Amino acid sequence: MELTQENTEENEKTHVESIVKFEDSNRGTITDFHIETANNEEEKDANVILNKSVKMEVEEVNGHVDSSSTETDIEMQVIQQPTIPKKPPVSAHRRGPRKHRGNANSQLNLSTADHQRPLYCICQKPDDGSWMLGCDGCEDWFHGTCVNIPESYNDLTVQYFCPKCTEEGKGITTWKRKCRLRECSNPTRPNSNYCSDKHGVDFFREKVKLSTVEPSAIKNLVLFAKKREEFQNLGTVGPTLPSQVPPEVVYNFEIEEANRLNAEIVQLNKEKEVASNKKIFLQLIKDSSRRAVLAYKEREGIKKDLCGFDSRLLFNQQQMNELWEKVSNGAPLSLDMSIDPSPESTCFTEKRRCAKHTSWQVIFTEDFELQESNILQKLNMKQTAKDVMLEHQKQRCLPGIQYDGYARFCHEQLSPEKMANLLK
Repeated sequence: MELTQENTEENEKTHVESIVKFEDSNRGTITDFHIETANNEEEKDANVILNKSVKMEVEEVNGHVDSSSTETDIEMQVIQQPTIPKKPPVSAHRRGPRKHRGNANSQLNLSTADHQRPLYCICQKPDDGSWMLGCDGCEDWFHGTCVNIPESYNDLTVQYFCPKCTEEGKGITTWKRKCRLRECSNPTRPNSNYCSDKHGVDFFREKVKLSTVEPSAIKNLVLFAKKREEFQNLGTVGPTLPSQVPPEVVYNFEIEEANRLNAEIVQLNKEKEVASNKKIFLQLIKDSSRRAVLAYKEREGIKKDLCGFDSRLLFNQQQMNELWEKVSNGAPLSLDMSIDPSPESTCFTEKRRCAKHTSWQVIFTEDFELQESNILQKLNMKQTAKDVMLEHQKQRCLPGIQYDGYARFCHEQLSPEKMANLLK
């Protein structure tokens, strides 16, 4: 026995050592095993003794290796023992708009317990990796698609309150001002309507494309405006038209047309005055006829209604003018005046039997009102035609007014020589 141990110690110098490291799952320690391999047939006995000692150490460490396992099985168990990684700590819950970053491969390898995830949003579904908003009231998460807020508005959100918190009065969602460019969702810069100078230029380029005005004309308007307020007020107030049309912008046929319209307007105004006097005259005749009928009924002792038509209503215009002149003494005819009754021109026939003058008061009232209405309609048409022609004449003055204004603007920027060429 002593000889065998001495031989073993001598052979250990010539043997090759193999170090096998494995992790003790119970204690988390690393044990080094020195496995010696025999180089020839004479060292087998020593190897058997050494392997038995290794086996005893393995059984002592693991405590679960079967006694019937061979040395090779023990070595494979030691080498193939898997290393269990530690689970990383869960990150803290963040508030505010953010986008979840999920790994597709890790989601496929979820265990059964991982499927029981918390439910979010008004749809009561778990986090599926889509963009979500954090409510500043209840601190719950909501899918952007469920609350109709696109992901592009992420940077525009100052604070978000879900519909329930808004209804309960906890707060309302506030936003930053969005860039005026339609396809941009970035917030504007301070004291600006755009997120950058480029988007400001792009916005106005789109507006110019939609305009019916030539770009050169818009350029002149921009150059003419010295301040931003002046440019914004362009178009609110047009150029002042001259009170009187210059003679050089009036054509000969327009002069003839204007004279004809003026004459017709004068004549229609006279007819309007006559129609108005006829209505007054009708009322005066009604009063005169009433007095004449009352006097006749008292004199004749008649109680029945009489016709009372006055034939003076059938006077021509000249006869009417003479009567009006006599009644008014040269003053304008009015309802305060009166006409003396005329029994010779008044019909005293019983009213229901006078078929000739049936409803004469209504007929003459409607006739005189219709005459006045037709005259007023013609007068308005002639006056409108005159105003349109005058407006056209004034419009022809605008190019000269605009040209003079643009010339005055350029005078401040051009030399006298260039100014002379511009005014040619």
